[in-house]
Amino acid sequence: MNKISKLLFAIAFALSTLIVGGNAEHVRVSAQNKNLKQFMVGLLRADGTLVPFAEYRQGLWWNPWPEPTPPAENNEVRPKSLGDHPEPWFQQCEKAATTWYFWSSADAPLVLKPSGSLQVENHSQTNWALMTDYPKKQNAEKDSCHDYIGMALNVDLRVEGMIKMERGRSEVGDIVAYVKSAFSHAETAEIARLAAAPVTSDFLAASGFPSSSEQRAKVELTITKLYRNKSSRDGQRIYYIEVEKQYKKPAGSGDSSCDNVAVLKGWVLKDKDGILALLNDSFGLTDCDGKNRGGSVEWFSVMTLNNRTFLFAVEHGWEDESYTIYELKEFELARVLETFGG
Repeated sequence: MNKISKLLFAIAFALSTLIVGGNAEHVRVSAQNKNLKQFMVGLLRADGTLVPFAEYRQGLWWNPWPEPTPPAENNEVRPKSLGDHPEPWFQQCEKAATTWYFWSSADAPLVLKPSGSLQVENHSQTNWALMTDYPKKQNAEKDSCHDYIGMALNVDLRVEGMIKMERGRSEVGDIVAYVKSAFSHAETAEIARLAAAPVTSDFLAASGFPSSSEQRAKVELTITKLYRNKSSRDGQRIYYIEVEKQYKKPAGSGDSSCDNVAVLKGWVLKDKDGILALLNDSFGLTDCDGKNRGGSVEWFSVMTLNNRTFLFAVEHGWEDESYTIYELKEFELARVLETFGG
């Protein structure tokens, strides 16, 4: 082979390599996009177990299993439960995943390898889970059903956790000032509603909630929870906040050592221009035992998929918990799916 032939052969080989390489890359990306059309999401617990609770398929989130419990009374809508299943729902129809990805604070996910399925206790029920090679947290057995490490997926898709906000930062002051105004309006409206109803007016008078706005203004508003997503999304920030005021009960109202509590909780969206919006907020009057506080978000994670933003939240009730998926749409936080955890 002369020099010219060798040169032509080398050029042809180089071109074929680029073409094959380009096709290989195209196949890899296509396969990745194909995987993102269907995957599962689960909670990684402190004891190293992982509890899958939902599946994403063709743009929708759902619980792909039949509801084993009878219908609720009075046609009440209840979320599907992870409990009382005879076998793991995530291993049916060859759905078992051999690799899971957990995003912590690092820039790369931690790869988790399941070694089998097992049942774990969670409040009032037993849920199916996967045992992984994640290092077990010390003393995890004592509080594993209340101690979650974060979210994990069976595809390599980034999930961003939240950070706890402390007082003293300027952005915290802005959030608190905004929520304080909303709290005042909600509290005034709720007390006026109760005072106008014959059934609750006596309760309001005996409970010790001040009917005077001047009296209520003297009581300090306390932040009990304030979380924020770690990084902005197109200049947006997402916060979850719970604030309360505590009022002393009258001496003759029974247990005067247990204060009355007014609670507001909700999500705050801050756009790129610094404009704040309170989303999905709720307000209630209760006392120090907290039985009537309603659901409380323990923590949340954020994921962006196909230009859509989803939030995963662990929501605790009085003696139970649920795993909720929200979608952020402009200035709306839509509840997409709720799974009862126990």
